[in-house]
Amino acid sequence: DRNEAFLAGEYTGGMPSDIKELQRLNERDQKAEEKVNEIFEAYGNSISVSEYTLNYQDMLIQLYRDNPMTELQEEIFWEAVSYLGTTYLFNGLCGPGGSGIDCSGLVMNVYNNISEGDVNLPHSANTISQMGIEAEEPLQVGDIVTYDLDPSADKPTIDHCGIFVGYLNGEPMIIDASSGAFGEVCLRNMGLNGTKGDQGLAVPITIRRIYDENGDIAE
Repeated sequence: DRNEAFLAGEYTGGMPSDIKELQRLNERDQKAEEKVNEIFEAYGNSISVSEYTLNYQDMLIQLYRDNPMTELQEEIFWEAVSYLGTTYLFNGLCGPGGSGIDCSGLVMNVYNNISEGDVNLPHSANTISQMGIEAEEPLQVGDIVTYDLDPSADKPTIDHCGIFVGYLNGEPMIIDASSGAFGEVCLRNMGLNGTKGDQGLAVPITIRRIYDENGDIAE
């Protein structure tokens, strides 16, 4: 077996492809662990508050490890991660670990920060649902998911949004500022874990993509 021979120092050819893949994954694990620790150390006062955040470190490492990302998507991923644990506040626009932020404020801040002001999203989930272009499958890290938190109403209303951050064991995950049971910026299933809005189950309405495949702002 080439892999065993390579590990034993008896194989003189190039590095076997599966060994290269293992090495790549180990390098991504290391990078993710360093980045997660850096963020948790910087914003630990907010991130460590909630019982929901206890497993975030392992989950984030796995998300980063298992989901291919461009350099731009990595920036979006880590910027969104830095807000985890920040308190929910209606109309809030604080930075990571600050006094509070709401769902559209989170999305707006993340994109404004990583683009250095070139992407100016509105402070409104409904208006954000009209920005960029409609995302095509497969979903990409950074796609914006918008929701109707009360689909039982006669007319659909987009009143929530979050940022897609990859698949975790096959489940699509988002980071969003939750006003419900979480009461903070959290990492959860794109279906909002089946949690309810005021009157009904949340339903994803649109998925928008702000950057095109070339990394340019989509129009």
